[in-house]
Parts: sequence; C-alpha cells; structure tokens
Amino acid sequence: ADISDETVSKKIRSAEKAKVPYMLVIGQKEVDSDKLNVRKHGSRDTEEIAKDKFIKQVQDGIEKRA
Repeated sequence: ADISDETVSKKIRSAEKAKVPYMLVIGQKEVDSDKLNVRKHGSRDTEEIAKDKFIKQVQDGIEKRA
C-alpha cells in the first residue's frame, strides 16, 4: 500500500518503473462494491474484475511460479 502524499499519476509512474505486476486504486466506490479496477504491468488499460476472481488470478499466478 502506498499512502504517501504523491499524486496518483506519480504513484502509477513509480509502480510502472518498479515493474509492479498489478496496480489497484481503491476508493470508496471499490469498498462499497465487489469489483476492482486492476491495471496490469505494461498495460495502459484497466480491467474491472470481481474481488474474488482477482484474488484467484493472483493465487494461480503464484502457484505457477512456485
């Protein structure tokens, strides 16, 4: 989690530079729903995905790498 005072755009640029695999910006809208907006490394587009599906996707990726 990045709770620094930097702008969201700067945080995204920093995450891209650091090759962070997934970026999520979670605001009140995401807290109130079961959906997340996920941006994958190397993509400028975001994908709306159910929280459970995203967690499963990340877990599957971890298992494939192990």
